[in-house]
Amino acid sequence: GQRWLTPPRSAIAMSLLLRPESLSEAGAGALAVVGALAVAEALENRGVRAWVKWPNDVILPEGKVAGVLVETEWLGEHLEHAILGIGINVRPRSAPRENLDFPATCVEQSVGGRVDRIDLLLAVLGRLEAWLGQLGSRDLMRAWEARLAYLGQHVTVFGPGVEMTGRLAGVTPKGQLRLALPSGETLTVGAGGLSLRPIDTSGKWATLSTAAPEGRGKASGRTRR
Repeated sequence: GQRWLTPPRSAIAMSLLLRPESLSEAGAGALAVVGALAVAEALENRGVRAWVKWPNDVILPEGKVAGVLVETEWLGEHLEHAILGIGINVRPRSAPRENLDFPATCVEQSVGGRVDRIDLLLAVLGRLEAWLGQLGSRDLMRAWEARLAYLGQHVTVFGPGVEMTGRLAGVTPKGQLRLALPSGETLTVGAGGLSLRPIDTSGKWATLSTAAPEGRGKASGRTRR
């Protein structure tokens, strides 16, 4: 697996054990969305505009500031528990600088000053509590798509043995990506083991612009060899 190294007192790194009374597989798939939204909204309350990069990152114009991971344990169709892991780069030394396929940044760099980690943690937990009661709701979907990075732009979705390029058309309630292909077909892509990058990386890393980059009018899909 992957390794994450966090210098002491430089970031927020937490795991929450959730035991929902009733949660479908679709609802469990949205837990990462809830975590990312909670972080984005907590940052926005501090004057930092943030976006959610599918499937589980929070990004600022300068790069990635937070990541969310979910592990679930099922007994048949019953969810025994879920572990929601959230990591937020707060201090500059928490943002790695080397061996990255996507640039990293931190909260303090964006706000231009000191940030109290406990205050930020409490803000994230407050937004989590608000959204956990709305799993599967239209309000959750609207809030997610309102902060979905690269919506309407051409992106590359890649992972082990696969690479697809198309226009990011939105997301599904299960947390899947909707990728519009040049054939007119819209492909639904699950999050397992996949990452996303914008095709045009000449500007800032986070934008809500729906204008396709010039010269990128066609999308394609191919398998890596």
